[in-house]
Amino acid sequence: MRRCIVLGASAILGLGLMGCPSSGGNAAGSKEDAFQGGTIKADCFDCDPADLRSAFEQADLGRTGFYRKGSTWMVAFQFRTDRRNEKNGLLGPDEIVDAGDAGDTYLFEYSVTGLGTRVFGDYKRPTATIKIQQASEAGPLSGLVAEDRLDRYTYEMDLVMNDLFQGVAKVYYDARYPHGRYVELGEGSRVRSTSDPFPIYVPDVTVTTRETRPLPALSPALQAIATKAAEVGWLPSDWQTADYRYFEFDLEGGTETVYWREGDLWPSFVTSWQGDALLVRQIEP
Repeated sequence: MRRCIVLGASAILGLGLMGCPSSGGNAAGSKEDAFQGGTIKADCFDCDPADLRSAFEQADLGRTGFYRKGSTWMVAFQFRTDRRNEKNGLLGPDEIVDAGDAGDTYLFEYSVTGLGTRVFGDYKRPTATIKIQQASEAGPLSGLVAEDRLDRYTYEMDLVMNDLFQGVAKVYYDARYPHGRYVELGEGSRVRSTSDPFPIYVPDVTVTTRETRPLPALSPALQAIATKAAEVGWLPSDWQTADYRYFEFDLEGGTETVYWREGDLWPSFVTSWQGDALLVRQIEP
């Protein structure tokens, strides 16, 4: 099934993933008109900006440094519920996008297309540009994920963030802005918002907990996807029994839990009131 939804202009301050590509009513086509979210807390709560190690290292996630250009990964996302229709009528018609129904599962691709540096406060930190889009094809997961397209309005998104998982900018690509609509984020901004058209579940990692757990029971749809991904070598064979770093957060809208396997490029599994996100493949150059 497909349906169109409209997301409220204030939703940029929320936590979530899919909706319209607006940015709090302050979305901009240039850096000069950028939305400033300086009061939004960054995703790596306890990362020390004076510590020049990355969030991967500070949060003990089993990786050194930051991303490398050419790294790619895939995430299967299954909707649990959709509260966005509560915001109907707050934006114009060109802000309408397609969204999945509860229970539908979609496959998304992420790739690191560029690296850079930027000064944050008194420190120069690495940055990465991550291209996000709906997978062009499901490959071996064909028949296990929805085939309809969520990208008929916004077909691609770039996320620029630093190595503390703090937002730098977002760029949205659609028919109106084929060369991209640049939205600058305030220093220390959260990278996620309910107004983003694709999942950007960067974790709310914290360096104060060292709890590990196995993955919880997955839905039948995600279980089938994970089983197939392991069969074709996308997931390690011990994905179901391995230990994962565990984080739990009480956020606006409900509880969010994050499972992150040591060395993974992205959260291995995230579950929230909106749905479940499962990392199914990753490739490093």
